[in-house]
Order: sequence, then C-alpha cells, then structure tokens
Amino acid sequence: MDANTNRLPRIFTLAVIGICALPLGLNLLGFDFGVQYGTVEVSQLTGSAVGDKEFARLSGAFSHTLLEWTAVAIALCAALLAFVHFQIKRDVATPVIGMALLCSGLMDAFHILAADRLLEATAANENLIPFTWAMSRLFRAVLMVACIGFVLAKPDLSFRHNRRAVLAASAGMAGIAYLVITACTSAPSLPRVMYPEALISRPYDVGPLILFLFAGGFVYTRFHNAAPSLFSHSLIVSTIPEVATQFYMAFGSVALYDNGFMVGHFLKIVAYSVPFGGLILDYVNTYHQEQSMIGRLREAQCELSGANEKLAASEIDLERRAAELEIGNARLHELDQLKTTFLSTVAHELRTPLAAIVSAAKIIQKHHQTKPDVVERFGPTIMTEGNRLTRLINDFLDLAKIEAGCVDWTDSDVDLAEIAEQATSGVSSLANETQVELTTEISASCPTLLADHDRLVQVLTNLLSNSIKHTPAGGRVTVSADLDGERIVMAVKDTGEGIPPEDVPKVFDRFYQAKGPQAKKKKASTGLGLSISREIVERHGGHIWVESELGAGTSFLFTLPTTPPATMTQNSGPTSASESNTAAIRVLLMLDDAATAERIEDIASSNEFEFRTCAHVEALADVVEGWKPDVLIASPDFAARLTNDAIEQLQSQGVGRVLTYCPGRGFVDVLRNDGANLLAVTLSRISQPGAKILVVEDDTRYRAALDFELKEAGYDVVCAGDGKEALELMATTRPDTMILDMVMPEMDGLTVLEELSGIGESDKPKIIVLTGMDDPDLAHVAETMGACAVLRKHDLDRPVFQAVTARLQRVLSPVFS
Repeated sequence: MDANTNRLPRIFTLAVIGICALPLGLNLLGFDFGVQYGTVEVSQLTGSAVGDKEFARLSGAFSHTLLEWTAVAIALCAALLAFVHFQIKRDVATPVIGMALLCSGLMDAFHILAADRLLEATAANENLIPFTWAMSRLFRAVLMVACIGFVLAKPDLSFRHNRRAVLAASAGMAGIAYLVITACTSAPSLPRVMYPEALISRPYDVGPLILFLFAGGFVYTRFHNAAPSLFSHSLIVSTIPEVATQFYMAFGSVALYDNGFMVGHFLKIVAYSVPFGGLILDYVNTYHQEQSMIGRLREAQCELSGANEKLAASEIDLERRAAELEIGNARLHELDQLKTTFLSTVAHELRTPLAAIVSAAKIIQKHHQTKPDVVERFGPTIMTEGNRLTRLINDFLDLAKIEAGCVDWTDSDVDLAEIAEQATSGVSSLANETQVELTTEISASCPTLLADHDRLVQVLTNLLSNSIKHTPAGGRVTVSADLDGERIVMAVKDTGEGIPPEDVPKVFDRFYQAKGPQAKKKKASTGLGLSISREIVERHGGHIWVESELGAGTSFLFTLPTTPPATMTQNSGPTSASESNTAAIRVLLMLDDAATAERIEDIASSNEFEFRTCAHVEALADVVEGWKPDVLIASPDFAARLTNDAIEQLQSQGVGRVLTYCPGRGFVDVLRNDGANLLAVTLSRISQPGAKILVVEDDTRYRAALDFELKEAGYDVVCAGDGKEALELMATTRPDTMILDMVMPEMDGLTVLEELSGIGESDKPKIIVLTGMDDPDLAHVAETMGACAVLRKHDLDRPVFQAVTARLQRVLSPVFS
C-alpha cells in the first residue's frame, strides 16, 4: 500500500473487478445461482415431509434474507467504523458519509423486514420485493450523492458545531426510509416492476444505475480530489459492484430469486464491503503512520538526547576555548603593545641618523660656498650616520629574514679556532682604539661542526663588539670554547662594568641599549646584534644566555651541539664547501623555439648548469617530480598558461625559480609575481615594440615610473590620471593596449571596463589591469568584463634577481638575445 498516493492497492481494485465479473463467467460455464420455488400439494405429503417441502419452497426467501441482512450488517459496521475513524483523524466528511451508509442500511433493513412479512404488508411479494428493492437502491444513490455533494459544498464544515444538524438530518433520512417502506407495504397495489419479455426487465432499476454512474464518474471523483484518502478512493471503487448490481437486476432478473436476482444481491454486499474495507485500510494506514511517527519521535528523542550530550560536551569545550581565546586575546594585546613599542623604537632609531644626515647636508648646502670648512666638518657626519643607518637596516632585515625562515643557510664543516680568529680579527681595530686586550682560548678537544660559517662569525663579532664597548681601557675580552659532553660551550667574557640585575633579562630584546657610563662613551649600536645572535644560535640547535656581576664583568655564553638537529639539516643548503662551489644548477626548459633550446643544451658549462627540456605543459608535473629541477625557464606563452595552482605545485615540489625571458628586461621571476616584471611579460605577448600604450593611473609617481619603464622597453606611451580622462583620450590616441588601475577618482577601473564593453572588438584596446588590491573576486570580475590579464602592483625598483637568476642571466642572455 502506498500511503502517499491515498489510493487503494491495485490488487484490492482488481479483486473487486474480478468478483464482479466472476458470476458472469460462471454463468457462461453453465452455473445458475437462482432458487426455484413452486406450489406444494400438502394433501399428498405425510409426516415430516410436509415441513421439509415447506422449507424447500422457502429457500429463495431464506437466501434473500441472508444476503440482505449481511448487507445491512456491513452497512452498520461501516457507519460505526466511520465514527471511530472520525475520532482518530477528525475528518468531518467521514461521519456524514457514515450517516448516509447507516440510513441506506436501515432502508435495506426495512425492505427485508417487509419482504419477510415482519412488517404488515398488503401487496404480494412478487411486486413488493422488486419495488421496495428499487426504492432502497434509489434512496441509497440519492442519499450518497446528496451527502457527498453537501460536503463538497461546505469544505469548512465542522462536525463539532454541526453535530446536531447532522444527527437530525440522519434521523430524518432514517424516518424517510421507514415511511417509504411503510407506504409500499400498506399500498393495496403496487406498480408493475418486472417485464420478463423486455430488454430492460426491471425499468425501475435503471434510475439507480444512472445515479451510481454519475456518482462514480463525477461526485466521488471530485470528493477524492478534494479530500484524498483510502476511504474516498474506496467510494469510487465501490461504484463498480454498485453498477454491476444494477446491471444484473435491470437487464438480467425476470423473477424473484432467479440468477440475476441472487447475483445482484450478492454484489450489493460487495458494494457495501468496499467502503468498509477502505475504512479499515485507512485505519490501518493511519495506525502505521502513527507508529512510524512514534518511531521517528523516539529516534528524534534519542538524537536529541545525543545532541544534548554533545551540547554539554560542546559547552565544556566552548568554555575551554573561551579560556584559550581569553589567553589569546591577552597575548594579542601584548603583541600589539610590543608592535607599537617596536615600531616606535624603529622610527626613533631610523630618524636619529636621518636627522643628523639631513642637518649636515643642509649646512653643507647652505654654507659650502662661503665656508668651505663645513664640508670637512660635517661630511664625516653624513658618512658615519649613513653607515650607521645602513647597519641598522641590514640588522633589521637580517632579523626579519631569520624569523620568517627566508635565510639561505650554507652549512659546511667549520673549525671553531678559525671562527674565533676571524671574528677577533674583525673587531681588532675597535679593541685597539679602546685599548682593550683580545685573547682566545679554544680547546683542542673541540671537533669541527656542521654549521653556517659566516653566521657563526656574525654571532662572535656581535658579542665581541658588545663586550669591547662596555670594557674600560686596559681591560680584557676573552673568547673561549670547550667540549662539554655532546655539546660545545663558547663564551665571550669581559672585565667591564657588568649589567644591572634588573636589565639582565632584557639584553636579548630588540633595540636594547646598555645604560652604563662606559656605554655612553662608545659609538651607538643598533641594539639588534644580540637578538640576531640568539636567532642564529637557536637555529643551530643551541642556547645563549648571559652571566654578569656589577663591577666584575659579563660573560655571554652559548652552546652548539656536536650533532646538528634534523630541522637544521633539512633546511640547509650545500653540506660542504666543495659541494657549495661545484653543485650544478638543474634547469628545466619549456621553450616554444626548439632552436633556442638546442643552443642552450650545447652550452659547455656543464659543471655550473644541467639542462633538460619539456615540450608540453601537461607533462610538466611528471618531469618535475622525477628530476627535481632548481629552475624552470619558460617562454612567455608557456608562462602565461601556468595557473596559480600549477605554480603552487611547482613551489611545493622544490622549484625555486620560474623564469621567463622578456626582451629588454632579461629574465623575469614569475614565482615572485612582481607586477612590473609580469607587466613586461604580458605586454610582450599581446603588443609589438612601438605599440601605443595608454597608462591609466592616478598616482603621479607610479604613473611616471610606468611611463619611464615602458618607454625604455620601446613602447609609445600616453598617460591619463583617471578613468574619465582615459575615455576622452581614447578617441584621439586609439591605443593598442591599456594599462588600467582600479581605484581612481572621478571614474574607477570597473566603470571604465563597463564603458568599453559597448565598443566593438576592433576598436577596443587590449586591457591589462594593474592594481594594488589583492582580491580574487575583483580579478574574476575584471576578466569577465574583458581584461586579458590582472596583475598586482609592486615597487618597480625591488630586487628581482638573486644569485641563481644572476648566474642564468650572465650565461643565457646572449643565447636569447
């Protein structure tokens, strides 16, 4: 049963049709369901034979009574079940139709009571039974059509508020049924009902036949559409046996208790049983739905219980996360304070030498003609403060690169005695100037270490410089190194004034400056040397600390493990000096010019480079994974086909550079995504040298830089300060390519793209968006509106080429040019 369709099972409907067709089939096979009766000569019978003959003569009446009372009983049960169904589903149509079924059953009851002479009757049964039958069938058809029509006319009917009216109408219908039967029984004569010789043997049964056809084809169907249920659909199916009943009676019954008479009464039972079965199925369906709902409610209750448990756990987790968030917020606040302090300190440290340089320069500019000695007097100030500013910037960049993990470490076997000698040699002039003695005490038991030679020299130089500055004349600074188990302890000890105990925890902080009297006599430092030294030592797996006593001197100590940590070896460059000098750079070529690729492969410097070629972008991933190149050199067309995902994959597989050659600019690093370089590459793909370029940029300095760069590359350049000016210039200059900024006054870049969308393709320039906004959605919109490329702005004078790029530039530029 498909409860969602609100239709009876197909097997149920087919069974009803089969039952209605079965008598006809059996009749065709020779079966006759009629009961014969006739007169009996009692005088010829003796004893019990008289009673037996009388009962045999009454077998037709008994069968008729049994069939009718079966139909009445089913009608009463259906009416009762309709009221039970109403209590469950509150479907107001059900009790109304139940009343109609009840009254129809009562009419049939009165009919059989009259037929069995339990009600006093005047007319003979030959006329009484067919006539009252026709009246009861007509009454049923009219009553069902009327009741269902009433329900359809009153869709908002409330049985609760119309209960009395319904009960009163039912009582009235029952009374009408009784009065009709009573009138028939009391009438001295009744109309002729059966015409054996005619085609329609019982014309009075044609009226109910037509009404049942009308009810099934129109009334019951509309009711089912308005209130779909198994019960409403059973009413439609019940018209099959109802119509079959009337056909048997109207066209097949010519006498009481004949074949058509008995089959018709049997099919009436079937017609009464179908709505009763529909109510039962509807009740069962409702029960299953309620059980399913109960099951779902139980599942929901279990899920709710589980959700409550998860919620309780989530609350605990939320409280934990809230605590972590509070700690994180406190940490962020602390970092924000550190950032503010750091920026303030950096600004101060930068402004101090800059102020001295600017002041000295102004004095020289103003008085160099009238007072020539100012050059000799203030020129050294510019040099000194310029060197100080350079040291500050270099130290700051070193620290930033170390913390960001962007330093190229070059590890090799280093001798600590050599390290100490090189560091002391570098600060010897400062020691001589301040009259401080330098000594070294490097234990012979110290083994060679795998470390970055230059960085360790930098650590010792920083520590030695710091100690010399805080040691009075005649003092001594000693560098020592001893083996302590599996680590080496190096120390820089001085005989200076020492560090106050409250300042000891701060000495490795950025921009920390000593406050002692000896420090004031010395040249100012950047305050970053100790911070840089700590980062370098920790990168090598060591630890650095300070021990100091006021008036007795200070010792800076750090450890270095004899076996380097895994994190150091994983991030290291070449593992030996020889490897560092002789390792060949692996270069993968993706060039659309086969002749150029062959010339590059013929380069004799095999010790410096190792070349391979890849002809297709699709094969790039396999070649990179198998060979692990250091550099990929691609033609502009191949470089333009590399997506961001492909570039990220190349980076993840260790490709450090993705270069493309641009005439006039040399090699450009695609991985760095430098706006100026990619602009040159993009222009080389879409514009020929000498093409007219319209630069639309509101920043005057950046516009001037672009103008200079593009003219140097051989392009004819026209500039506009905003989108509105650019559209005005379009009419007179007719540029081949437009370089378009996004954020501008008067008219922004997107508006320019929208305005240009209405221009024909032949008149519209190629558009390259060059913007400072790092927004993928903006890039997508710009490309959708016609931009052929979207690039991000970067400083035009930033260093693009590092060591590898410089070597490739030197060797390969002659080949490409």
